[in-house]
Amino acid sequence: MISDFKDRHHGETCIIIGNGPSLKFIPRTFLDMYHTFGSNKIYLYDGFVPTYYVTSDPFNVIDRNIVNEMSCVKFTREGTGFINTHEFKTTISRIFSKRPDITVYEGYSVTYISLQLAYYMGFTTVLLVGCDHRYKQNEENHFVDGYGDAMNWNERSLAKGEGGIIEAMIMARIEYEKDNRRIINLTQDSNLKVFEIDNINNWYQYSNTV
Repeated sequence: MISDFKDRHHGETCIIIGNGPSLKFIPRTFLDMYHTFGSNKIYLYDGFVPTYYVTSDPFNVIDRNIVNEMSCVKFTREGTGFINTHEFKTTISRIFSKRPDITVYEGYSVTYISLQLAYYMGFTTVLLVGCDHRYKQNEENHFVDGYGDAMNWNERSLAKGEGGIIEAMIMARIEYEKDNRRIINLTQDSNLKVFEIDNINNWYQYSNTV
């Protein structure tokens, strides 16, 4: 049950991993220093297994056999057919949910779901990597060739998705800041300008898991 994770990591720092092209330049040693949230096809990242795995998989493109075998805690959208997982329900209401045990808003991005879960778990600092926030038709938008896009790209859907993500991320920033928490984007040359920007080298010394 998701409720089992309430404030489990009170006061700690975590990494939420985006699947953008810049992820290929993030040292594995850095990811190993913190609790991590990985999503969707993170399993293509050289066998990396995050602390927490998150997917809503609205397009049914995630390999369930691989995810079901992953040795980590998993959060998946209700009714999507994964096993050994904690299921969440989604809402169409544009909110930042502080009760993901009841419902979450997808916000056009699985990163937004992870931010809601991280808040619920009590993390006070969230570091973002691999969040390039650049989506181009007919180009590779992920950390590995052949990742596969989960939608039919067109200018209208791109604009709607990018705008929806920004709107959601602003809500996340506001709610974190209300509680004196931080979301810091460590993605080099990221197009996601909503959050505080910092350099990954400044965060090697703050590990709380090793």
